[in-house]
Amino acid sequence: MPVNPEIVEALAIANMKTVAEQPALLANIGLSNQIFNQNLQQQGAMAEMQAMGIARLSAVKSLSEYNPMDPSQARSEQHALTGDSVSMQMQSLLAALNSGGQGVKSLAVTPRETGVAGS
Repeated sequence: MPVNPEIVEALAIANMKTVAEQPALLANIGLSNQIFNQNLQQQGAMAEMQAMGIARLSAVKSLSEYNPMDPSQARSEQHALTGDSVSMQMQSLLAALNSGGQGVKSLAVTPRETGVAGS
């Protein structure tokens, strides 16, 4: 019994369409795998950052329990131990700026006049 040529042609067209669509399908699968893997990497990096944040927080909390000190107390203790005061630092900075300013002023040169004779 012979097969109807229209059926053969329809099957050939369907097979051709399937074969033609296969590269696009595989490309889409590859892209979705790449996106999935990138998402997993980002989730892992985020989890690692959160773990490091928790570790830092616990370290800071344990240090603050060991030595509870506010910033002003820390500054005053530094001043008492080293003799380092903010006003002394400001004076030395101001002196350095002033000496630099004088140096810059002394280097300033006025341009010579270049007159044209006969004008």
